Amino acid sequence: MYRILYTDDGILCGAVAHSDAELIAACRDEIVRLHGGGTPLPEYFERYVAGLDPPNGE
Repeated sequence: MYRILYTDDGILCGAVAHSDAELIAACRDEIVRLHGGGTPLPEYFERYVAGLDPPNGE
């Protein structure tokens, strides 16, 4: 697993490799937990996107 590093301006500046199985499992479990609490895309789209004006190309 890699921890991606960015500058304060959001520019990629490196990565740190992690191989500890317990750390990787804990991170994977957290991602599964967060994903499970998210809004399904169709519901999100209806609530926040569908009513927006189309992009105007700017």
